[in-house]
Amino acid sequence: RDLQSVLRVAEQAAYEAGEIMTRTAGKIAVAKTKSNARDLVTDSDVKCQGVIKRVISEAFPNDVFLGEEDVGAGSEASALALKDALLEGKDSNCDNDDQKERLLWIVDPIDGTTNFQAGLPLFCASIGVVSLPTSSSSSSIPEVVAGVIYNPVLGEMTSSIRGGG
Repeated sequence: RDLQSVLRVAEQAAYEAGEIMTRTAGKIAVAKTKSNARDLVTDSDVKCQGVIKRVISEAFPNDVFLGEEDVGAGSEASALALKDALLEGKDSNCDNDDQKERLLWIVDPIDGTTNFQAGLPLFCASIGVVSLPTSSSSSSIPEVVAGVIYNPVLGEMTSSIRGGG
């Protein structure tokens, strides 16, 4: 798959989530917690994740999506969610040649939710993209192929693709 197009989609998804973040940072009075008082989930986390998932799904409907807000609390829940996502993407039944290689999109819609809720400008959208091996793949090991970190307060986006820096 063309990694430049994957990167453009990841950047667009992060940018759209950033628009929500800049409008709502420091304005969220109530947040839910997962495992402890510092493991927060705000309505903006859920909205940002929804926007990111929509952008990715519109471009690559057969890919696998793993968002932080869909994962239970604790390291065991995280490990199980990752295992399930990897198994979901193991074999592709895609008709489109461009979609034969499935990707796993791993997303933290607001990385730094505690800072976000407090209105501190130390938060970002984080998106990682992993190539999933298929039965016809030469490798059986998932490989990170792209990543984006977007700080909407500073308007800074850092991104990378495999072989492209």
